[in-house]
Amino acid sequence: PETEEKLRSGTPHESLAEMYYAPMVSVDPDDKDLKEAVETARTRWPEFVTAFEARTDDQHFSIKARFEEDDNVEFIWLTVTAIEGDAIYGELGNEPHAIERIKIGDRVRVTLEDLNDWLYLSGDDHVGGFSIEVLARKQQEFVERAEAARAEESDDPSDEDDDDSQDSPF
Repeated sequence: PETEEKLRSGTPHESLAEMYYAPMVSVDPDDKDLKEAVETARTRWPEFVTAFEARTDDQHFSIKARFEEDDNVEFIWLTVTAIEGDAIYGELGNEPHAIERIKIGDRVRVTLEDLNDWLYLSGDDHVGGFSIEVLARKQQEFVERAEAARAEESDDPSDEDDDDSQDSPF
């Protein structure tokens, strides 16, 4: 949602260049909904390319790509600056959490194999962003589970201190 707000702002390039931390949402790599979202993004990739090639100044194009360093894997949004065959060039739109070799604003090259999602804005309309809804729902489910667990803890009488005041010298 924050990335989309920045893309919709009057100055998306400047807004995305501002330092911010996109929320990290951990999802099982075998998650059916996320796999479907990624497959949709890849299947509809030619639609993105066609729109990018015919772009106007009021449009903004981003992709989310896989980045790997040691055992760390992150999916990071970047603003697309060029597409040449299976190579996608752009600038990182958010600060990585665990990938240290790159930082927000860096110019990078990724391949179509690394594509995880895409999104472009045309006026007030957006096209793509297939993983955004899935990840927002997963994040909401996590928050709800955490709140339920906290509520259970506060309702659990075994966690309350016994009243030992009569045994205490104080």
